[in-house]
Amino acid sequence: GKFLVDTHDVAVTSSISMVLKGSGSPRAAHGKQMLVVDDPVYETDDARIAVVADAGTVRERKTDSGSLWLFRGASDAVPLRRLPGSGREADAIVSLLPKDSFVRLEGFSATRERFLRAELGQYRFIHIASHAVTDSEIPQLSALILSTVDRQGRKIDGRVLAADLMSTGLTADAVVLSACDTSMGKNISGEGLVGLRYAILARGARSVVSSYWPVADQAAEQLMTKFYSSLLRGKVSLIAASSNAMRGMRSGVFADPAMWAAFAVTV
Repeated sequence: GKFLVDTHDVAVTSSISMVLKGSGSPRAAHGKQMLVVDDPVYETDDARIAVVADAGTVRERKTDSGSLWLFRGASDAVPLRRLPGSGREADAIVSLLPKDSFVRLEGFSATRERFLRAELGQYRFIHIASHAVTDSEIPQLSALILSTVDRQGRKIDGRVLAADLMSTGLTADAVVLSACDTSMGKNISGEGLVGLRYAILARGARSVVSSYWPVADQAAEQLMTKFYSSLLRGKVSLIAASSNAMRGMRSGVFADPAMWAAFAVTV
């Protein structure tokens, strides 16, 4: 009845050299505390398309009776659906920060173009809550899926590829990929799993929080809310905050470890 995280703070690393490199390097100066990307627009019948001209940025979250088992992953067989939990997750995170310390890209602003133009190297934390897809054969094609529909209801390319991330420099203490399978990729001898997580670490991020299997929208919302509350309000280490969040999920509707144990801190 016990899990390792019940008694230990848990993280993973690709090699001891990565741990030593991270512990000895000075912290970079950051222009902003956090970049938050959340609640992308995926459906041409999304309610936000009809009202955006009159209301600007729409804060209301569309209710979704099936969202308990709505997962943050993409496949050819299942159309992309809105992730209401990702917006609530982001609301909870930014409520912990001073108003001038973060940049938020949500809804129609959560696009591939806006994200890649966001000067990613200036942020201490980068948090992305969206769908994702892993390509185990061509790891450069693993991608975060941001908005695929614009304000006029037209289809746009929302894929932020691992290959795109390889062309940018990062100084973040942590990049959080709050989506399905974001730790996964092609297994290459001597390198481990090469995909989104690998690309982000290779470009200079000190650590990555990513997932080893599909994650439910609501479960990710609860876990990430607990994680940032511990990290920003409790002011504990990234590894301790992640472990505290998992312990906090050990009771309730998401008590099954399949729901709360997918995410791991990689240093």
